[in-house]
Amino acid sequence: MNIFNFFKSKKNEKFKSKNLTFKQGLLMWSILIIGYIVFIINWLMLGNLAGQGAIDSNGNPIGWTAYFFGGIPENINLITQAVNYTITFMRGVGSLVVGYLIVKLTHKWAVVISLALLLMAIPAILMPSNVGGFAGFIIFRMLLAIGGTTLIIYTQPIVAKSVPQKRKGIFTIFSTFGFSLATIIVAAPFLSLRIQLQTNWQFVSGITAATAFIPLVIYIIFGKNFDITSQVKLDQYDSTLYPTTGKEIIKEKQTWVWVLIYGAGLVLAVIPITDLFRQALVNLAPANLTNQANSAFSIFTIVYVSGVFLSPFTIGLWNSTNAKRKPFAIFIVSMIILAFILMFLGWRFGSVATFYVFGFISGWLVWSLQSITLQNPHERKGNTPKRIGIIFSFSWGFGYFFFTIINIILAAIVPENASLELWIGFVILFLIFSSLLGVGFLFAEETKPQGKIIPGRLKFWKKLDKK
Repeated sequence: MNIFNFFKSKKNEKFKSKNLTFKQGLLMWSILIIGYIVFIINWLMLGNLAGQGAIDSNGNPIGWTAYFFGGIPENINLITQAVNYTITFMRGVGSLVVGYLIVKLTHKWAVVISLALLLMAIPAILMPSNVGGFAGFIIFRMLLAIGGTTLIIYTQPIVAKSVPQKRKGIFTIFSTFGFSLATIIVAAPFLSLRIQLQTNWQFVSGITAATAFIPLVIYIIFGKNFDITSQVKLDQYDSTLYPTTGKEIIKEKQTWVWVLIYGAGLVLAVIPITDLFRQALVNLAPANLTNQANSAFSIFTIVYVSGVFLSPFTIGLWNSTNAKRKPFAIFIVSMIILAFILMFLGWRFGSVATFYVFGFISGWLVWSLQSITLQNPHERKGNTPKRIGIIFSFSWGFGYFFFTIINIILAAIVPENASLELWIGFVILFLIFSSLLGVGFLFAEETKPQGKIIPGRLKFWKKLDKK
């Protein structure tokens, strides 16, 4: 039986649940966030278990690179980076198919398909120990990437349909917690158990992969379909209705502005927690920090993503004001670049404290800014849940393609045994590409054109200047 015919029979459920209550939406949103956390854990865990030429106490190569290639392969950096490229590329593909799946299968069953794809992490680790098995490993990881990436996008129609406008900012803020929480869960055990985890990589991966059954079963039971086509009114004067088809939305200039914003945002958010960044720290480390570089990177990863937890009490509150968005976002981007420069200088000149302090500040700014970025489509008058879903689909999808290209460029300039000058060039290019986030905001439409630049006389966190 054709899979689309099967789900077509389920499509009538949409009319049984035309409206979505706040409690129903909260439950469904929570399940999807949990599913997204499970995906990120599996994605990052498999990346950290590669081995990267590591050996155990007996001198034996460990990790999945040793398993598939029978030792430490030549061009190991190229191999592991190639895996990362395919994953981020397929995350882009997965993001682009979101709108199509919602229309063809309805929201609930599109989500079920995505959650089921998380289970692809299980056959990935069961592939035979040869080059053919490695090919299967990559294919199943690509399917995992497609499923996991779509989950965070599927939360947006739920928020648009079930959450009152004044509460959407809060949901947007907490949506950014998933990636950071998963990153901390993965990074923490690698502080002291890296060799043990990489030695038993299949067992560790199997445990994390099996957790994908939990959100899948729960969503099949409690997930509901709902009408994604009706307009969401932002106020009583709003009568604008924008195009809701992918063919129309992809032609809008603002769509491509937000592709740049999301792509550059991914560079800032993801590159600092990749192995490429770890190698940068190793090669830029002064003599007194050479032996600390690997452990410092693990600590930095936790410090960097932990900044998001300050967002609800600081930068994220901007969503609850009627202040302009663009000037604030551009200011935050400039502060992010400055914080990264000071962080790199601290590391290069041997100050670990400076490195961690500005690492935390940069992470706090990067992850908090995401809450404002994710809120933007919900503030545009006339947007329907369907249109919002498609906007996020294009922004994330093409944004991941953009990120993949930047990742390839950054990796290409620092081949194995790259000189110090090349690694300095890596840092400079990273900062230049990251600055494109500010360029994107320059061309973005202002959703609060009548708002103030600074709300409430700099006391917006005490008394919000609400509309």
